[in-house]
Amino acid sequence: MSTMNIRTPKFYWSQNSTIAYKDISHIVTLGDSLDNKDDVADVSPERAEAVSDNTAASKKYDRLIGSIEYPDGNDTLLYPVFRVLNSLTTTKQLVHILHFGDSQIEGDRVSSYLRNQLQKKFGGAGMGVIPIVANGPASLPYTYEISSGWERYSAQDKIKKSDNNHYGIFLSYYKLKSSVVNGTDSFSGWVNLKWPNTRNPLIARFTNCKLYFGNVTAPFNVELVQNDLVLNKRTISKSSAFDCVTWKFKRSEKNLYIKLSGTESPDFYGVSLTCDSGVSLDNVPLRGSSGLEFTKADQLFFKRVLKDLNVKMLIMQFGVNVVPYKTSNYSFYEKSLSRQLSFLKSIDRNLQIIVIGVGDAARQTENGIESYPNIEKIRDAQRSAAFTNGCAFWDFYEAMGGKNSIYSWVHADPPLAQKDYTHMTRAGARIAGELLYRAFIEEYTEFSTNENRVKS
Repeated sequence: MSTMNIRTPKFYWSQNSTIAYKDISHIVTLGDSLDNKDDVADVSPERAEAVSDNTAASKKYDRLIGSIEYPDGNDTLLYPVFRVLNSLTTTKQLVHILHFGDSQIEGDRVSSYLRNQLQKKFGGAGMGVIPIVANGPASLPYTYEISSGWERYSAQDKIKKSDNNHYGIFLSYYKLKSSVVNGTDSFSGWVNLKWPNTRNPLIARFTNCKLYFGNVTAPFNVELVQNDLVLNKRTISKSSAFDCVTWKFKRSEKNLYIKLSGTESPDFYGVSLTCDSGVSLDNVPLRGSSGLEFTKADQLFFKRVLKDLNVKMLIMQFGVNVVPYKTSNYSFYEKSLSRQLSFLKSIDRNLQIIVIGVGDAARQTENGIESYPNIEKIRDAQRSAAFTNGCAFWDFYEAMGGKNSIYSWVHADPPLAQKDYTHMTRAGARIAGELLYRAFIEEYTEFSTNENRVKS
């Protein structure tokens, strides 16, 4: 197992600074125990749950884990999710966990590490659902290209309005522009995914590819092409509100070219790369969002999407975009976030949600680089909204080290956060993913102990 060789941070103290920055040596040293390649032995996705994880490694760091918190008297909130995960080896179902967030999770940050650990423990392979038109720039373990002509309709877009609010998990859908050819409206376009040699075999070892669509008003053609050879061609003349085309492979493909044509474009919702069973953790970055757009989606349609994807849990990681709004009271944000959580819980009362509190962020003051004074107020508003709606909460701010810890993350060696004193680097995102995973597995272990005690 290779390591990142994360060393004790080099602090750059300002001579005039009166701020006490946090010593996070114990956190950055945690990086040395991580599986840097997100790698596992060469086993089938269905048997990946048999691969041992490193949760038990470096026990001396267990004190760093910020435990998941629950509303009073509801510390078994996640037990239904744990029971589903335990059953995967026998039920052979594919379970989706959606990781929503702002720009902190762009480029599969945090999600990639969390996904890999969950798939190693509970089975599964592939990246999950991928948007057709990305919400922002991303660095991903594959080459993703699309043709011209794609348009994105998003719940975040205040100008380009949707005519039906039938948004998929990315709170958006995508259409291909039509043009007049020989006096007839028509559209054509494509999506191309290419996989280089990735260090993570579980990501690249999907056996199913699905194209999600809906709102079919006219027949359209779907072709799967490889090396200029059409492997499969279908004409879709009608569909349910949320539907998909599925291609199955005996082995993972490194180049998927999906060609689309017709007279009027349906709504497309994304492409998924998964296997038949296990865990699919889907990275859903919503750049610029504070997590307040979910109620813009048609509730019945969104319910259908979550049901068809077999979504059992949501992870909500927002807050960065609230920080610039300085006020003495964040009850407005608590109420707005509470409304979103209530909307999601009303879709499926069995849907479990973990709200992740905002991390530390800082700005220049006359004293030096100092945490924003409103971070803890925003964190408290998130926790209160979570508990009001029967959701779990994980305090990332405290897990980072608390007030003024972001400075230490920026000046660690290698850096764990970027010089904007807000966003994590990939190295920092891996540690964040490990801290969250350990908190989750800590609860799972307690659940397993309790379940075994009841059986005995």
